[in-house]
Amino acid sequence: MDPFFEVLSDRTCREIVYYFECVADDDTETVAGLTAYLARRRQVAEPSSIRLGLVHKHVPRLAECRLVEYDERTETIVYHGHDDARYLLTKALELFGYPG
Repeated sequence: MDPFFEVLSDRTCREIVYYFECVADDDTETVAGLTAYLARRRQVAEPSSIRLGLVHKHVPRLAECRLVEYDERTETIVYHGHDDARYLLTKALELFGYPG
């Protein structure tokens, strides 16, 4: 299985890719900005668990697949994407459901 598609099986990773592919105007976002976006989508009042998950699990997983670059010092995420990102995201959404 394509590692990118495997990553898309995770709800939060799928939401992050969806954010960069379909929502964001830029390929760069902060952890705080992404946390706020996910908290709004999920209607979560206390986003600290979202932030922890991003920093310790989801962003590193995306970085491992080279989909993003993460600067821990500035907490900045740069999305590099994938050649087939839109196609694979569509297929993942069909299989696993839409984010949120």
